[in-house]
Order: sequence, then C-alpha cells, then structure tokens
Amino acid sequence: MSNSPNPRELFESALIIEPSLRADWLSMHCADPDQRTAVGRMLAADAAEGANAIDQSFNDLLARVGDPGVAVPPVGTRIGPFLLHDKLGEGGSSIVFRATREQAGVSQQVALKLLRRNLYTHDEQRRFRDERRALTQLQHPGIARLIEGGITESGTPYIALELIEGESIVEHARNRQLDLRHRLRLFIDVCHAVEAAHRALIVHRDLKPSNVLVTADGEVKLLDFGIAKILDTNLDADGTQTQHVLMTPAYAAPEQFAHGQITTATDVYALGVMLGELITGQRHEQGDSRTPSAQVTDDGAVEAQLASARAMRRKLRGDLDNIVLKATATEPERRYASAGAFADDVARHLAGQPVIAHPPSRVYRARKFVARHRGAVATTMAFLLAIFAALGVAVWQGNVARHSLKRANAMRDFMFSAFAQAEPSVPREGPPRINEVVSQAIATARADTQMNREVRTELLSQLGAVLGGQGQLVPARETLQWNFDQARRDFGDQALLTLDAGRELGASMILSGDFKEARALIDDLLKQVAGRDALLEMKVRLDSANLATKQHERRRALEDAAIAMQLARRIGSTTALEMALDDYGNVQLSSGEIAGAITTYNELLVQREHRFGSMHIDVASAHGELSRAYRRSGDIAAAETHIRQALAIDAAVLPKDHWRKANHLNALMFVLIKQRDYRGALDAATEGLRINRLVNGDDNPEVANDLNSVGMLRGFLGDYQGALEPLRQGLQITIAKWGPKHFESALAHANYGAALAKAGSVAAGEAEITQAITIHEADAEPDFDMQATAWEKLARLRLDRREPASAFAAITHIDTLVAKLAEPGAHWDGRADTLRATALLQQGETQQAQEMLQAAHETLQKSANADAELSVEVALLRARAAQGGDPTVAATLTKEARAALAVLRNPAERLVEINAALTGSTVAPGD
Repeated sequence: MSNSPNPRELFESALIIEPSLRADWLSMHCADPDQRTAVGRMLAADAAEGANAIDQSFNDLLARVGDPGVAVPPVGTRIGPFLLHDKLGEGGSSIVFRATREQAGVSQQVALKLLRRNLYTHDEQRRFRDERRALTQLQHPGIARLIEGGITESGTPYIALELIEGESIVEHARNRQLDLRHRLRLFIDVCHAVEAAHRALIVHRDLKPSNVLVTADGEVKLLDFGIAKILDTNLDADGTQTQHVLMTPAYAAPEQFAHGQITTATDVYALGVMLGELITGQRHEQGDSRTPSAQVTDDGAVEAQLASARAMRRKLRGDLDNIVLKATATEPERRYASAGAFADDVARHLAGQPVIAHPPSRVYRARKFVARHRGAVATTMAFLLAIFAALGVAVWQGNVARHSLKRANAMRDFMFSAFAQAEPSVPREGPPRINEVVSQAIATARADTQMNREVRTELLSQLGAVLGGQGQLVPARETLQWNFDQARRDFGDQALLTLDAGRELGASMILSGDFKEARALIDDLLKQVAGRDALLEMKVRLDSANLATKQHERRRALEDAAIAMQLARRIGSTTALEMALDDYGNVQLSSGEIAGAITTYNELLVQREHRFGSMHIDVASAHGELSRAYRRSGDIAAAETHIRQALAIDAAVLPKDHWRKANHLNALMFVLIKQRDYRGALDAATEGLRINRLVNGDDNPEVANDLNSVGMLRGFLGDYQGALEPLRQGLQITIAKWGPKHFESALAHANYGAALAKAGSVAAGEAEITQAITIHEADAEPDFDMQATAWEKLARLRLDRREPASAFAAITHIDTLVAKLAEPGAHWDGRADTLRATALLQQGETQQAQEMLQAAHETLQKSANADAELSVEVALLRARAAQGGDPTVAATLTKEARAALAVLRNPAERLVEINAALTGSTVAPGD
C-alpha cells in the first residue's frame, strides 16, 4: 500500500495555503491526477460554500463534490493477479470487467468489480478485508461465488466473482415463455439460495431481477450476495447504519427508505416484489397497494401473462395475491419469518395445500382438501349415512372438547389471578419477581378447596418445576411432594395425572442431589407408565437417563435415552422429538459420547430450522448446544461459529437484556477460555452477570455461576485480589441456595480457596480447598472427577509452597480418584505425572523426574485433545530437568520449550516462573 497522503490530508493541508498557490502545491505533493482532481473539486466547493462549509463534515463535502475513485482502466490493465478484458457493465458504485488470471497453466475467467470509492485508511481497508473474508465462506450452488478480493497500491478495492453467463430471471421467464408453475418453481430456487445466505447471517440488501440470473441449463444464480455491505460507504466500523444505504428503490423495503434496521425481512420484501413482477410481468410501484391479480389489466403484456387477462387474474387471485402481500407487508414482523418460509408457502400453493398467507378459514381449508383429493372425496360421500350413524361418538367428542376448553379457561383465569395477587401492596422498584409470582400462585392453588382437582395437579406440577429451576429447591420439593401425595388421594396411584406429578417430583429430587430416592421413584414410575402413555414414558425415560449420568451409570444413561428417542420418533410429534433430541444430546455429552452428541444436536438444529426458520430463539438454543459439543470435541473453531450464530440470532429477535443472551454469553466465555482469550472471556462473563442480575435478582444460582466465572477469569489474568470478592459472593449465594453440603458449594469453596492462596492468604486458601474435599467425600454418590480437581488445586498450592512431601499425598489421591472414572477426560492426560515430576524436581531427584516427564510427554502426544498449557509445562520442566546434563540436549529442549511458550496466549504464572528459572542456555524465550 502506498504511503502517499489521502484526499483528507491533502485537502486539510491545502486549506492553509494561499488560494493562488494551491494548484502548484498540489502538483508538487500529489502525483495521482485523480486524487489531485478530487481535492481540487473539494477546495472549489469549500470556496463556493464560504463560511457555511465549516459546518459540514469532510465526508459530507466529499459526498457532495464526488470522489471519482478509479478512472475506467483500459483493457489489458492488471489489477492484482487479474488481467482486464472487456467491460461488462457499470453502476454508481462499481465497474465490472471480464477478467482472467493464470494459475498453474490454467486460465480462470471471473467477473471483476472495481469499486469506485477508494479506501485509504487502515480501518476502511481492514473492514473491506473482513467482509470479503466472510463472504468467501458463503458456498451454495445457487449463489455466485466470491473468489477473492484485494486493494491495489492506490487504494482501489476490487472483488473477483464467479462469472455467470445467463439472463435475469424475468427475462428468462419471458424469453422462454415459462408458464406460471415453472416460474414459481424457479422462484422457490431463488428463495432457497437466499435462505442459505441468511443462515450464514449474510443479508443481500439489494435483491432485484438483474441480480438473479438463470443459466442456459435453467439453474438460478444469485449475484452480489453480501456485496452491498462492502459497497455501503456509510457504515461505521461496527456495521451500524449512519446515513444512506445502497439500494434499488423499486425493490427496496420501507425500512431502507426510513434508514431503519436492515434484517433478513428486508430481503423477503425484495423477493415479494420480484415474485409479483415474475408472475404479472409488471414491476410493483412504491405505494401501490393493489394485489398482483388487480395489476393484470386487459391491455397488459400477453407474452408476460401467457393467458388472457381474465384467466391470469383467476390464477393469481387468492393464494398468490396473499403470498405477495404478506411478503411485501410494510411492517417487517408481518412478513414471512424467513426466505425458506416464503419458499415453503409457494410450494404449498403448488401442491394445492392451504398457505400460511391466507387468513385461517375452515371453508378455505376444506376447499383445498377437496381440490387435492377429488376422487377420494367423491367416494367418501357414499359413506355419509355411516357418518350420521356415528353421531353418538361426535357428541361424546364434543363433551371432551368442552371439558378441555373448561380446563384451559380455568388455568388461564387462575394464572391471571395469581399475577394480580403477586402485585405488591406497597411501592417498590420493578415488577414482582418470578419466584414471588410462582410462590403466590402455589399458595393460592393449595388453599382453594373449590378448584378443579385436575387443573390444580397440572398447575402445581409446572409451578413446582419452575420454582426448582429458580434454585428454590426446598420449597419446590415440598410443593411437588404435596402435589404427588394429593394426586394419589384424588386419582389413585396409577392415574396418568398422578404419575406425571410423580415425574416432576423425581426431577426435583435429582436437582437436589437426592439420587437414591429419585432412582427408587423413577424406577417405580417406569413400571407404571410402560406401554400406557408414550409421551409420559418418554419423559420419565429421559429423567432416568439424566439421573444415570449423575450416578456415573454411563451404559444405563445411554440405553434409557435411546429408548426415549425411539418413543419420540414413534409418537410423531415435532415437539416431543425436539425435547428428546435435546435431552439425548445432553446425556451423550455427559457420558462422553461427544461425536454422538454432535450428530444429535445437528438433527435438532435441522428440525428447528425447518419448523421455525433460521432466525428463531429455539434455533439459537440448538446452535448453543452444538457449540458446547464441538468445544468438548476440541473443534474450537466450530464451537465459536455456532455460539456466535446463536448470539447473532439473539441480537436480531430478543429484547436487549433477555436471559437467553446470558446463557449464550456463558457458552462464548468457555470457547474464549479454550482460545486463552481471557480478556474477551471476562467481558462475556461480566455482561452475562449483568443480565442475570437484572433478570433473576442478586440471589439466583445463575448469578452465583457468573460471579464464579468472573472471579476465575480475573485470576487467570493475574488479578487475584480482584478475583476474591466475586468468588466470595458466589460462594455465599451457592451455599444459601444449594446448602453447605451440596457439590456446587464444594466447587465454590475450591475456587475461592485457590484465589485466596494466590492472593497471599495461603492457610485460609488451603482450609477452603480442604472443606471442598470434605463435602465431596461426604456425598452419598460422589463425583470422582470433581474430587480429583479439588485435590489438584491442593497439590498445586503445596508445590507453590515448595512442600513436595505433602504434595505427593495429594497426587496419590488424584491417581486413586481418576482410576475410578470409567472414562477419564483428556484433562487428566499426563497431569498426575507432571505434578509428581514437579515434586521430584523440588526434592532434587532429577532422574526420576525426567522419567515421569517423558511418560507425560508421550501421553500428551497420543491425547486426542491434549491440554495446551500442560504440554508447554511438560516441555519447560523437561528443559529444566536437563540443566546440568548434556549442554546440547539442554539447549535444544530449552529452545523447543520457549518456542512453545512464545505461542501460548496468556500463559499461567507458573510457566513464566519455570521459564525464568531456566539457565545454562543462551536461547531467549520465543527464539
């Protein structure tokens, strides 16, 4: 890139020079004639505007006088690796050439766009490259591929696109005289290509027929997908719209004219306009509220309609009118939720099925059914008398429906009453919290002796579950136990309503850590529901699988979850299948079946995208689950892609401080920790903490988790004093919510203790970690992995104090506990050997330490997901153990260790200390 001054710098420097001398000054300081012309125009505009010019920004002035950017280069000019040939076209923002480049003796033809606006600043060029890099990832057979892009020495940006030989979709339909069905099928292909880009979170913003080509083979190819974002010169660095947007007025959505938010709904609007033009042969005009059928006039273009005006109006009237009107609704929220949903509705019309765009109507749906099944309907009429004979069944079903309606109304009225009663009688800040509303509703339901018993049982089951989810374990358990006992008295032990109440009680037992009681209850429920109610059995099986993961019964967990999946597929309900997939993935992940979990979560994502489109909160949740699974598999890039997609959906569809955002920020935090971006992870954790405090209050378990994360991350960044307060607060909330003997409390004690020791309170820190170990050991069904982690913290603390003898005792506990794990995670690969080698080095037993380190090194080499920090620690310790031995070996190991350390982002304090202690070598860190 050239170091010559840009137009802004030249303009500002020339302003202070005598006007009569400016031309000579520009000739001396600006070699580029185009830049010299542009600056001259700005100076002239400034002089003409007089005193008012100072009130205008440079960018406003530049926009008013014009920036010629690049002159049209002649054929034969080389732009980057491309050689220009004939000019294909030009517009206000770019010039397009046919160009070629030679690679390994092969000539590649491309459509090369030269952008008219030069990019001079570092930020402009960085943003251009970022957008170009994002668009190169967009791969779909219906989208012309962006091959590459760059910036010339003079600041001229260019992008090379796949060269498509074809004609616009409207011209193709007209020239080939396609009938209406063929035009609609072609349009469906367009929507699918747009939907694929939207899934990649890329919006076109300038869809129009000239950007949709059809090849000679009839294949749709979308041009310039996402290029509008690169061309828009009025975006801030964060992509926020500030002034104008690039658009074609005839196809632009109302929010583009109003400078509103650009979303996928903007492209849906343009698709609606395009469909109207495709099926009528006439372009929609802004402000024209007529339906497509009304736009077909008797003197319209017959070649576009391929039928008489009357026949064409009849074909368009109804479904197609409604489809186009829905897609082009003024309010974005009234349009189709996605391009895929748009395509699905057009496909439903082609199949003779009811379309979403049509107002709901029994007559309409019946007419559609008859049209699709004329023969079957005619045959069915012969059985009309038999239907009348079954009138008694219909009456019975009517009674059932009335009963269901009465029950639904009772639930609705009760919940309204509960919310009204939860309203405080004295002023306070904010509305009542979830816990308060739920607690009030539970008290009301239990006290109301006249309440419908079925309604009360169902409500208390759900309300108790909500209370447990909010961390109110004791009142939740008491509520659900009362409800189960009451249901047994009201309906009997074997009634499905009673069994469902028992299922919620079992779930609360799992949440409270009462695994033995939960197992007895769940096993009894399984005997009662088997073969009676598939949905209830599926739910109990999933609870049983979840419990089995807590009890370290991996085989049972997977078997129960697999049976639940079979039941879900047999039920045929989308909701049941999604519930089963979600829980099955969790069980697989907890049981170490990472690849299976990824497959399951991918199916869940496909199900939800098919059901809701790509921009929905449930789709975001599926992305979040996939991120978790990919992170556990070691594919951090995929994990980051999915969690950022989840957060992008959150930003598009949720309110600013929705609790789901906090969940996804937590998942992003873990991804960033894996990338050792502790500062970014701390930012994510801090924002999640802010949202959870706002939504759930200061005493919620989620707030405790976030406080723990913030404290740990501050510790990772070396701020141990800053880590103490959030960890202490988190510990207090955890004990208050879960009790002093819960494993969550043990984890909080251990983390707080490690920070205390690092901050200088070593004895107090060890006492906290010891307390954590005591809690774990007292657990009726202890988690050996958590115990081993607590002992590791204690071993590290003792090694920091250079107490190898007591450290050996802690390491022995780690060995014993890890041996009890059916499948130890990659975290333990080489870890105990490394700790033991450190203790041996502190005792001066170098030979034994080297043997341990060699074993750890070999284990880490074989590990599928080796800990990067531990690998560097082993390398540094091997170099340290080699000191005093063969100088050549010591120098080689030191160089290798320091090279590994140099690429490790945010290395732990102990690694820096080991490196500083290395002697006997002239190799510097990072050589």
